[in-house]
Amino acid sequence: MDLYPNASDIASLGENKKILPPVLQTFLDILITKSGSDLKKAAIGQAIMQACRPRSFICSILLGIDVQVHRDFGSRLLIDELYRLGFSVSYDEVQRYLQSSVMEERNVDAIPAGHFSQRVADTVDHNIVTIDGHNIFHGMDIIMCTPGEYGNASLLLAERITTTEKLPTCQ
Repeated sequence: MDLYPNASDIASLGENKKILPPVLQTFLDILITKSGSDLKKAAIGQAIMQACRPRSFICSILLGIDVQVHRDFGSRLLIDELYRLGFSVSYDEVQRYLQSSVMEERNVDAIPAGHFSQRVADTVDHNIVTIDGHNIFHGMDIIMCTPGEYGNASLLLAERITTTEKLPTCQ
């Protein structure tokens, strides 16, 4: 419960099968005999584990499904319904995952050893005071800088977070 799985763990069938206890794996092998259904076995096994022990760990397949549903449809109602039926984690858990600084860092391995790098962050707000509180843009950029010429550019984009938020109107 301390750490979220990174993107490679969520996508890895081997990591997802390794989470399941041997007894549950044997049960699913007997129950689902179709060849090539290892992903289905892992997903059903993780859903069973989540239903039995909801606060003991975070199921990577269920979290991955919810993040994809959230990004594709943006529907809290759909995620809450899947959670109520036991096929996903809660919407609050998805929000914590998306806002977490524990998420996989990108481009860190691209800098050779012995080179200095520094991250710089800044935010921008556009149309903060609108009459209806809609169409507000809030963006945040984080860049990683290296001194001098590094490859073809001196700036490497580490991560970009851009959201459109509905903020309350000013009174």
